[in-house]
Amino acid sequence: LADKQVRRHLLLAAIVQQEEMELSDEELEAGYADMAAMVGQPVDAIHAFYQANPDKIDVLKLTLLEKKAARLITETSDVDEVEPTLEDADAAEADEA
Repeated sequence: LADKQVRRHLLLAAIVQQEEMELSDEELEAGYADMAAMVGQPVDAIHAFYQANPDKIDVLKLTLLEKKAARLITETSDVDEVEPTLEDADAAEADEA
């Protein structure tokens, strides 16, 4: 599981860099609002937290950029749905081992 998470982060970071993605002030504010809704706190409390912990803002920005890269992938990808085969199931089990 950790291996897959690392790969995902590396892939999304590469997309962010390749596409030269940046966060607008509006996107950052939306991130604050989303976090406030998730933790049940007012947006002002989230702002205050990041002002008191400026080292943590980079983690938030990276997370928001990764989400933006993931949206880019899903919005621009063509997906063909196929029925799984027995070979696919065997391969998935081998990957989990």
